[in-house]
Amino acid sequence: MVYEVAEEDFRIPALASMYRQNYALAFGAIQSAIDRGDYGRAVYALNHTLRRTMDGWLEPPGEADDDWIVGREAQMELWSRIEDLVSSLEHLPGYVPQEDAMPLLSIAWGLA
Repeated sequence: MVYEVAEEDFRIPALASMYRQNYALAFGAIQSAIDRGDYGRAVYALNHTLRRTMDGWLEPPGEADDDWIVGREAQMELWSRIEDLVSSLEHLPGYVPQEDAMPLLSIAWGLA
């Protein structure tokens, strides 16, 4: 998904590999939550953490200053895929909305 994003669509194209590595860690943590059946935590991380890194062109727009992916079409494509995933997860048996899943990605990104 993120590996398809062109380097020029990242905030700092020279750091595209670093951004991709961080996204890989985040998606790995989200996949682990899904594998454990912790769908609410995965949905929260997708909606409230990853979205912030690519939401400057969305409606309603987020803070463009904190976007890692700044290309409009790249943001729209990725967010469309994330919305599809979120919708699927929310309809699975055992889905329970989460209030805060930040530790999930904080651990993946080495912030915890």
